[in-house]
Amino acid sequence: MSNSLQDVQDFFTDLNAKYNMLRAACTNDTDRTALELQYSRAQAAYQTSLDQTLASDDPQVATLGTEFTAASAVVKNAVEEMGDMSKVIDGITDAVNIAAKIVGFACPGVNI
Repeated sequence: MSNSLQDVQDFFTDLNAKYNMLRAACTNDTDRTALELQYSRAQAAYQTSLDQTLASDDPQVATLGTEFTAASAVVKNAVEEMGDMSKVIDGITDAVNIAAKIVGFACPGVNI
């Protein structure tokens, strides 16, 4: 069984812990709005993934899990550097897009 759903949950937990710092680092409304949107999507992925399981060892899920791990690492590094907020938000967006696909395997028909 995959740990991908737990990884999605861990990603949101980490994002949630850093949200106020990230929001404060946004220098304009465009970045704040983009961050808020991705935070909401990450929260929806988290809530949807609770009490769900991925019962198969589908190679697509394994591939998404690998992609998600890489995307999460990019976000972690971008947050640690806290340079260009648009890069941080782009990384979060990429990770959330992959998380949405993972959740879609556990909950077909759910769009995040």
